[in-house]
Amino acid sequence: MRILTLLFVSLSLVYFITGCSSDCIYRQSFEVPDAEWTYENPINFGFEIPDTSARYNLNLELKHSSDYPYQNLYVKFYTRFPSGKTVEQVVSLELTEKAILWQGKCSGKWCTVNIPLQTNAIFPEPGKHSITLEQYMRESPVKGVRSFSLCISPAKAVE
Repeated sequence: MRILTLLFVSLSLVYFITGCSSDCIYRQSFEVPDAEWTYENPINFGFEIPDTSARYNLNLELKHSSDYPYQNLYVKFYTRFPSGKTVEQVVSLELTEKAILWQGKCSGKWCTVNIPLQTNAIFPEPGKHSITLEQYMRESPVKGVRSFSLCISPAKAVE
């Protein structure tokens, strides 16, 4: 019982902290055609950062089928800066809790999970930035991935 209580409190805290609300200074969503994400269909988010002294939280909302056959989704994550510099990394977006329960909320056939990509991020260059997500699983298409939404919000000052 204690483990269930701890799990519930932990998940509630994570959801509260990472939930993306109306404080987004940037929010863009993309639907995946036929809920089948292919290698040839990258997701591109473009946004302006005017203040290099500010800190930001980046949260990704992912909607997937409750029939999605995996516990995670591998993506190649590219960040492009105004200078042209690009940073690339492979990221595993975890969709289940201990490979048993879907994270986030499920309603009918679809589940929605909020994934914190970065907290207290600093952008060292002002101007136009972009984030690109490429499908990086062993198969294409990956069935059951419906949509992505990126929320960038100001990080709360720590006192």
